[in-house]
Amino acid sequence: ATTPVDTVALNGNQLTKVPSGLPQYSQLVNMNLSSNAITTVESGDLTVSGSVIDLDMSSNVIASISSNSLPGEIVILSFKYFKF
Repeated sequence: ATTPVDTVALNGNQLTKVPSGLPQYSQLVNMNLSSNAITTVESGDLTVSGSVIDLDMSSNVIASISSNSLPGEIVILSFKYFKF
């Protein structure tokens, strides 16, 4: 049996967009996308079937965030140190 993924840590990878494929992780509760070069967050980018509780998008260069792009049950959300 496989162990469900509950944490995705993609910080510091010079990503320019949110990776596709995240919705497949139904047990995901922690997502770290900090310290990348993400410029936009499109609708559906962060939609996962589970409940992301901790989302860290700090230290990116986010210029726009589409409506309905963030998971609905976030408890901890960090966007500090990002540039407009």
